[in-house]
Amino acid sequence: ENAQEAVDLDKNFALVQEMESKLNSVRKTRQKIQEGTYGKCENCGSEIAPERLKVIPESNKCITCAAVIRN
Repeated sequence: ENAQEAVDLDKNFALVQEMESKLNSVRKTRQKIQEGTYGKCENCGSEIAPERLKVIPESNKCITCAAVIRN
């Protein structure tokens, strides 16, 4: 019983962290919209492709910079 509670607690903690991260991304995106910087790569300053923003609206890097950072 205690083991299941520990597992559930870990799952809930992970979900809370994920939701907080998503909320922070949304807040940052809203701020960028207000500042007029939405859609610009934070790394190189180029425009982020509209197709990328449709899929991941909170994208803060162009596809090129995002790929370089992942590798």
